[in-house]
Amino acid sequence: MPRSKNVDSWLYEQDPSIRQIAQLLRDLIFSIAPELKESIKWSNPSYEKHGNVVYISATDTDVTVGFFSRVIVPPDTSEKSHSLSLRSLEDVDVSQITTALQEALRIDVMEPR
Repeated sequence: MPRSKNVDSWLYEQDPSIRQIAQLLRDLIFSIAPELKESIKWSNPSYEKHGNVVYISATDTDVTVGFFSRVIVPPDTSEKSHSLSLRSLEDVDVSQITTALQEALRIDVMEPR
């Protein structure tokens, strides 16, 4: 699936340190699920297949990767969150995000739309 020029513009508008994290997440999402449709929804990059799967949002200090389904991240805590807040490239746990995205994709296929 081609990458959205609107998301390219969104990335360009971000502070360079935030842009690096968001670009890494975008690349990771497409490496795991190249079939996802990328667009801007609610002023942020959003990725969908049958329904909404994952999104990226940013503030001046961090980037959030969030899941629309019931995927819980991080899985090894009692805190129930559907998103991860990342302040640096070192905060990006590729394995954790990969597992969460694969689960979100599984749920997306199973849930009726």
